[in-house]
Amino acid sequence: MVVALTTRRRFGWPKVLSPRFLRLIALVVVVFWAAPKTWRSSITEKSIENLDRLVSRQGRPNGLFYDAKKGHLLLPARLPRHPVRELIEHGKKEWADKVARQSRTLEQAVAEYMKRYGRNPPRGFDLWWNYAKENHVILKDEYDQINRDIEPYLALHSQTIRERTAKLAESKQTGTVAFLPDQDPPYAIEPFKARTKDLVDMLEPIIPSLPAAFNITISVHDGGYGRLAYDHEQHLRNLARTSQIVELGARRDGWKGSMNSSLAPTAKLCPPDSPMRSFTPDETNRPDYEQYRMPPLHSFIYKHKAAMDVCYSPELYWVHGAVRGKPDLQEAKPMFTWSKVFSHSDLTIVPLEQYRDDYGIDEPQWHEKKHGTLAWRGSLTGSSFVVGNEWSWKLSPRWRLHQVANAVSGSRSVLREKPNGSVDTVDKKVADLNRDYFNASVAGKPLQCDDETRELIQQTIAFAPKMDNSALFEHKYLLDVDGNGWSGRFHKLMRSNSLVFKASVFTEWWVERSQPWVHYVPVNPDYSDVYDIMAFFEGIKGGTRNEDLAEEMAKAGQEWARLHWRREDMIAFMWRMLLEVNRLYNRSDQESFDYGQDNDEAW
Repeated sequence: MVVALTTRRRFGWPKVLSPRFLRLIALVVVVFWAAPKTWRSSITEKSIENLDRLVSRQGRPNGLFYDAKKGHLLLPARLPRHPVRELIEHGKKEWADKVARQSRTLEQAVAEYMKRYGRNPPRGFDLWWNYAKENHVILKDEYDQINRDIEPYLALHSQTIRERTAKLAESKQTGTVAFLPDQDPPYAIEPFKARTKDLVDMLEPIIPSLPAAFNITISVHDGGYGRLAYDHEQHLRNLARTSQIVELGARRDGWKGSMNSSLAPTAKLCPPDSPMRSFTPDETNRPDYEQYRMPPLHSFIYKHKAAMDVCYSPELYWVHGAVRGKPDLQEAKPMFTWSKVFSHSDLTIVPLEQYRDDYGIDEPQWHEKKHGTLAWRGSLTGSSFVVGNEWSWKLSPRWRLHQVANAVSGSRSVLREKPNGSVDTVDKKVADLNRDYFNASVAGKPLQCDDETRELIQQTIAFAPKMDNSALFEHKYLLDVDGNGWSGRFHKLMRSNSLVFKASVFTEWWVERSQPWVHYVPVNPDYSDVYDIMAFFEGIKGGTRNEDLAEEMAKAGQEWARLHWRREDMIAFMWRMLLEVNRLYNRSDQESFDYGQDNDEAW
């Protein structure tokens, strides 16, 4: 299959590239991915120089290259302006456009749903709309995450959905919620789980408005449950998009294909045209986990959700265990999970742990904060810290963060915005950069480890004391980093008036309902962009200081959390998800459970 590569003029319509340009780009890509485990730093620089020249020939006005599938802004050798300034301006425009285009009437919302997803909304959509409108939910159309989760299951018969939900409930690693809109109380939880009970308590007022009774099964674990092979999942999506249903009892959901046995396990989760599909992880391209060094700056994230996808960012494979995996499901199973990555076939649920309407923190105003450094304290989680798994846990997010933020050797080239607006680089000692920009350490004690590894960890790093809220919020910049799953602290950080940096691969419910570079700073999971972002905001010798933009973003993030992350917003998300699952569970030849079509054929 031939795939046409395109450039984009700033953020406008794509311009198709010439065949000669395609050949040159292909050469750059091949050389890049063939590079050894040194993070391809020298090759990256050469590739970007070539890319800069090629893009300039195509008439690009600013020389920046936006990779839409990867979600990154790549850096050419010559920068006409600082990329962070570019990203902030773009983010503001994109957010304003998103808010302005939201539906204002039920009729508009129905039309938008049908336009986006090619089907009717589920029954009960009007009651959901009334709730969203009466409770001032601002983004009434931004639920693409729900569609991404639900769509493969639309190809399954309701009997299949019910049977597989019941089968999942047999595991001790799950809990089941029965939604019973005509009963009092209108739900049942079996077995009892505090995490699930918190969610159901929040939803209880709206359960009587659900169209019919149904069950959902929820994993007890923090992370994802299962993965379908990409081709298997696409088989289901294609059936759903053409209103076809898998025959009852069909093996492997009627998918008769097979995956190339030579592909790496994670590659089988990815589209054929994606970089990960042809990537073979081995020791030749694995970073040196014994002496890990932050890779050179290669890009900034501009579409955070796209940047979470290992299929288009294979470098994530080595630095985050959650994205590694294999197709471990032979059939689609409707399991709800508290957090997931792109490759998981699970259904998204809203976690409430650590959430508070008011955290009761007496926080200083921005100009009163004592520290202009990026602060983080957290437990050493995010991997299994055991013998035989060294390369994995030594490349896990929190271990790497502690290592790079406390490094004292080496030097690094950092972008500098000069007073006239131009950009150059300045070399700085890593020890000085960490002193000026970082205050990040793991805290507490070794966790999730065997005795031998516990001793090794204690000999290797010094755990810092935990930092209470009053000390944490004395910092103008706060970092949130993945552990085992979703972040329970992110909402609290966003409710502060500090600017939050976020490094994550988990596609949480709020991701599409926020705007990176307006409400928070998206950070590469390898942390390669942190020094350059901090130098832009806090300044570096001979350069400008843009603390005013940081303060503006901090206030915008706090306002976003106040207006877009309320209980009402979480209820609206879950209500809409439950309407979709209700339809999957109850539709029949007699009733489609579509909105406004109560007695037509479902298929």
